[in-house]
Amino acid sequence: MNTADKSWFTMPATIAVFTMSALLAGCADIIEATTKADPGGDAARVRFRLAEPGLVYIREAFATPCFYSTDATTGRIADLSYNTQAIRWIVEQRLDRIGMPGGEAYSSISYTEARVRAGKPVAIRLMEIVGNGNIPRYAQWTLTLEPGKDYEMLLSKGLGSVSMSQIVSGEGKSQLVPLDNAVRTPYCQGQRS
Repeated sequence: MNTADKSWFTMPATIAVFTMSALLAGCADIIEATTKADPGGDAARVRFRLAEPGLVYIREAFATPCFYSTDATTGRIADLSYNTQAIRWIVEQRLDRIGMPGGEAYSSISYTEARVRAGKPVAIRLMEIVGNGNIPRYAQWTLTLEPGKDYEMLLSKGLGSVSMSQIVSGEGKSQLVPLDNAVRTPYCQGQRS
């Protein structure tokens, strides 16, 4: 077999790699097109972690007594993908890091970091995509963060459970101090009038 014949074997692989790169770039453009929430001058840093694999979109919303999934949000905080089957570099290029302490203790594919509005109640709207063609799951939690502090929000049980902790640093290490400042916003019953 000569060199020209061998190129037929490598051409499909080259096309597949190029197509995958183009698709990923297109998806990233769509995700990034969503307006980023402005946390303002009084912000806290929050590490969002997923306890189990999933794809979660995290948005800042209005603090209300209940919410519909179609309610407007004020902007994107972060997108979090925890996919144990994904190639590491593909996942990592979609996650954000802002240098919060203690992040090195976690898998690089299970968390992201962002600045979030602080000093007054803020609603965090979560939308999880589970598999292809399934209806997304929604949850909304309201919390009040202190400006300049670091926090961790662990999402689990299909967004039905949130564990909030403050990240306290000292003597070259950090630890999590559990908080109970996250209140789940119920989903509005009935139809919108």
